[in-house]
Amino acid sequence: ACATWFSAASIAREARDAAAKAVGATDSTADRVVIFNCMEERDPESLLEPLRRELLRPGAEQVWPSEIIFSPTTSSYTKLSTPNSAGDTAWQGNLSGVWQRLVERGHGSVHGSGAECPRVGQSGQHRLPKSVVSPSLAETLRRVRSRAKSFGAGKRLHVLVTGSLYLVGDLLSASNRTM
Repeated sequence: ACATWFSAASIAREARDAAAKAVGATDSTADRVVIFNCMEERDPESLLEPLRRELLRPGAEQVWPSEIIFSPTTSSYTKLSTPNSAGDTAWQGNLSGVWQRLVERGHGSVHGSGAECPRVGQSGQHRLPKSVVSPSLAETLRRVRSRAKSFGAGKRLHVLVTGSLYLVGDLLSASNRTM
């Protein structure tokens, strides 16, 4: 459901921006990033496949995310840990591997993470999302903020945080935001 909303909102925003650009009102563009994690008790393929199917939908290449970041949480249902601690990222590596397999199955062979992948029936090529394993939530937040700051005027970064409510809550807490 969140991937459907994110895609629909991105497509609608792209259409508004294109209309405004056509009359010279703006020159804005957007980049998209997905931050994902799920508890080890969950089946990652059952969560990542609908996400892949929606976010990498043929015909909507202009709103594909450029990156999917697999980030650990700082809390779980059994413990709270220090927000800046870097822990074991084996689970996030596993999630990244599942994602890559799903992308390859759905979009053909991928020559390395984020490689150019020709799309059948289209004149151009579109970049599949780069898969990144982050060592900590703090590093994920630094990476996203750094990316947003590197943009020039008129470019925005849209971020979808999904897969785990622990991840959403931890990210809101680490960024000093509340719902």
